[in-house]
Amino acid sequence: MIKLIVSDMDGTLLNEQVGLSAANVAAIKDAQAAGIDFVIATGRSFKSGYTMAEEKGITCPFIGQNGATYYNDQQELQYVRGLAKDDVRKMMEIFDQTPIYYELITFDGPYTNDKQAFIDHAFDTFTDINQDIDEEAIRSYITDMVDQNRINFVESYNTLLEDDDQIILKIAVFSTSGSNKLEKVQKRLEKEIDNISITASSRKNMEINHIRASKGQAVSEYAKLKGYKPSEVLTIGDNINDLSMLDWADYGTAMANAVPEAKAVAKYQTKSNSQDGVAHIINLVLKGEIDQAKL
Repeated sequence: MIKLIVSDMDGTLLNEQVGLSAANVAAIKDAQAAGIDFVIATGRSFKSGYTMAEEKGITCPFIGQNGATYYNDQQELQYVRGLAKDDVRKMMEIFDQTPIYYELITFDGPYTNDKQAFIDHAFDTFTDINQDIDEEAIRSYITDMVDQNRINFVESYNTLLEDDDQIILKIAVFSTSGSNKLEKVQKRLEKEIDNISITASSRKNMEINHIRASKGQAVSEYAKLKGYKPSEVLTIGDNINDLSMLDWADYGTAMANAVPEAKAVAKYQTKSNSQDGVAHIINLVLKGEIDQAKL
C-alpha cells in the first residue's frame, strides 16, 4: 500500500507552460484526502517552488535545492545542508579557468553576475527539459523573474562568500554547447573536490550540492521519520537529479518525457508532464491500478 507520494516539479509536476494544471492539483488533493502523504522534492528554492503550490491551495512538506533544504508541512525549515565556502572558492576557480557560466544559489534564490547570460541559459534549460514547452510562455516567465527582482545580481560572487549570513545551497553550471564542456568540468570537480554531489536537471546544466544533499537521501530520511518503508513510497521524476529518489522507492516512476537514465532506473512510467502525468499515476494509485504503469 502506497503511503507517501513524492514529486519533482520542473518537467514533472509542472506542465509545458511551467504551471500546475487543474488535473494535477485535483489529484494531489484527492490523494491527501485519502490519507496519502504528499511531498514536493525539487531543485527549486522554497520561495520559488512552494509558492506555486500554495497558490493552488496545496499544503505539504517541501524538499528544496535537491535536498539541501527541508521544510515541514507548517513551512518551518527543518535542516540545511549547504556547500563549504572553501569548496565553493575552489569550484569557482575551475569554472573561471574553463571558462563556463555559473550561478550561486542561496536562500535568496539564484545570484548571477550576468543578467543576459541568466536569461539565455534559463530559456535554454527550460526548453531542453520539455520539447513541448510553450516558448512564448517561458520567455514571459523568465522576463517576469528578472523584472520582479526574483533574480539577484552581484558584480562579484566573492560578495556572497565574504558574507557570513549567506549559505551557498547549490551551484548551477550551464553550457549552451551541450554536455562535452560540462563533462570535462565534472571530471575535474570529482578529482579535485570532496564532499560534493553532482546531478543535473537538463542536458545543458549541472547542479552541485553538498554530498549529503540529494533527493534520494532527503526522501529516505523523511520516510524514516514518518515510518514509511521503500515499498510504501512512490516517487515521480524526469531528470538526473531525480535518479536517487527514483532508485530508492519501490514505486519509482519516470515521466514519459524523462531522460533515458531516469527511465532506466524507474520501475514504473506515467504520461508526460504536458499530459498531466502526475495526475495519471496518482489516479492509478487511488483506483488500485498502479500495476498498469509497471515497466
